[in-house]
Amino acid sequence: MSSTRIFRKSGRASIYDQNPIINVSFSFVPDPKPPSIKIVRPSDPDLWGSNNATLLCLVSGFFPSDVIVNWEKAGSRLPLSRYSSSPSVLYAGSSTYSMNSRLIVPWSEWNRNSNYSCAVRHESSERPITHTIENVFGEWAADLNSAMN
Repeated sequence: MSSTRIFRKSGRASIYDQNPIINVSFSFVPDPKPPSIKIVRPSDPDLWGSNNATLLCLVSGFFPSDVIVNWEKAGSRLPLSRYSSSPSVLYAGSSTYSMNSRLIVPWSEWNRNSNYSCAVRHESSERPITHTIENVFGEWAADLNSAMN
C-alpha cells in the first residue's frame, strides 16, 4: 500500500547514475486552517431612522479559500435572499484568507429575542463553525418600545 503526500513548495529531484534514472516533481500544500468568526452589531446611529439593520459576519484566518456561509435565526437557516457574501481574499504577506457576509434584518424582527448565528462550512472542520450573537437589538428595542409607550 502506498501513500502520497502533496507538498506546497514546488521543486524537482533527480537520481543520477551517469544518466537520470528517476525524475520527481513535488509541491507542498499546508494543512487547512479553520476560520475565526466574529459578528459585528449595527451601531446606534445605523439603527435610528432605518427600516433595516445590517449584521456583519467577519470570517478570517482560514486556508484554503473555499468557505460557505449561512445565517440562522434561533437555529433556523435564513433564505439566501436575506444576505450577501464577499469572495475570499488573500491577506497580504500571509497564506490565509478573509471574507465577510452581510445579513439584512428588517425592523419587524428587532425584538428582545433576536439571536442570530453565522455558520461557516470549511474543510478544516466536519461540522459548520458557528458564532452566535444573542439579543442583538435587546437594549435598543427596549429603549424604542419605552419611547413609543
